[in-house]
Amino acid sequence: MIPQSKFKLICPAIVFLFLLLKNLSSLDPLIGDIIVLIAALISCFDPRSFFVYIAGSQIATDPTYIPYTLAQLLILCILITLPFNSWKFESKRTVEFIKYISPLFLWVACVQLCNGTFNMLSYNLLLAIIYSIVAIGFFTNKNVNPKSAILMMTVGLSLSLIGFIGNATGIEFSSIDYEAGFTRGIRIGAGRGDTNTAAVNLAVCFTSMLSIIFCSGLKKIHKVILSCFVIPLFVAAIISTGSRTGMFAPIIAATFLVYFVYKSSERYKPKQVLGIFIGMFVIILILYLSPLGDLILEKYDEIKNLNNLQSDAFGGSEIISGRSYMWKLHLDILKDSFLTGIASGDVIDFGDQYGVSKIGHDENYAAAHNTILEFMTMAGFPAGILFFILFAVLLYRSYLYFLVKNDFSLFAFGLSAFIVMQSISLPNWKTFWIWCVVAFLSSDSVARKYS
Repeated sequence: MIPQSKFKLICPAIVFLFLLLKNLSSLDPLIGDIIVLIAALISCFDPRSFFVYIAGSQIATDPTYIPYTLAQLLILCILITLPFNSWKFESKRTVEFIKYISPLFLWVACVQLCNGTFNMLSYNLLLAIIYSIVAIGFFTNKNVNPKSAILMMTVGLSLSLIGFIGNATGIEFSSIDYEAGFTRGIRIGAGRGDTNTAAVNLAVCFTSMLSIIFCSGLKKIHKVILSCFVIPLFVAAIISTGSRTGMFAPIIAATFLVYFVYKSSERYKPKQVLGIFIGMFVIILILYLSPLGDLILEKYDEIKNLNNLQSDAFGGSEIISGRSYMWKLHLDILKDSFLTGIASGDVIDFGDQYGVSKIGHDENYAAAHNTILEFMTMAGFPAGILFFILFAVLLYRSYLYFLVKNDFSLFAFGLSAFIVMQSISLPNWKTFWIWCVVAFLSSDSVARKYS
């Protein structure tokens, strides 16, 4: 007889497997659509599967014969199976959450209606509300807690490994593998999106997975073994994307993780923290001396070449060349449109490398490669500030959750998302908004301690 705790993982495992199979190039598209439809139906009845599916929908390719994205297909299946599935509308918590996010959402909606750009940023935020309402209904199920929700989303994000694994094993996955003209090398993506999107998913998944390992009830030797497997795998995968954002984010997040490991003094003494530092150094040394070390040096040279070429193209010398050029253009817009952002029909010329964006057209979304700056450009300076406040408060709540539960996986997930959002656009990043829901609802245990 299967133990109850293991039985709970069967449905999420099936959903993960089906999303993985959907990316196989050799799989018939119709069969792929059928299995993701089954995965969506399973997710209607199992809360944990929902969190795996919603995170995996950012990576797995969309159905071919079904006129919906993976995430939209899930919402449709929930509505169709409403009389029978396990999702229940939670009016009280939903109203509380919508009230919390309403200053940002109402400001953006009103400004973009006036600007004639409602069909872009506001549309993404409208979808975020829908996914959040569904997540609230599933999260409040008595079998789901912040730790399990973060774990399941991390499992879903691990689909971002398929590009690297497929390239290493010869298995053909439907991922964006393209030769980067700047780097004269291969940058490996995963499923939907470009290599930077793959790197972002990998970076958040990597940070979250390490925090889950450290906060688990496993024996220390098992934590060490898992870490020795996870670290080289994700380091190699992130390097293979050739993304500077993907490389910097885990390094910055790891600094904070060491602090949390130290703060968890009940389980980790100063000597043990020192041992973790030494262990990390040994792992890095082994990686450097292994064949992976050659890959690291090779990719470093390619990324250095990319940075130099972009610096020459944009007249700068900083390591964020290209990004800083785009940020400057968006900041220039703010000088003229401080309160309301850019209007429909305005044009941003990003130069030869990025082309021209005509605002108000779906195919030319004015991505700033910085989420906060993008909110400011599209809906004025107040929108960026409101978004930052919304996120900062939730990040602080997740820190208080750590102090109460001695579990920093919720904070680690949000922190890594905050880091990567400084270099990429996340308004339509479903996992981020689901994290906001989890962080908001986790305040129950925080309130009992700090009220």
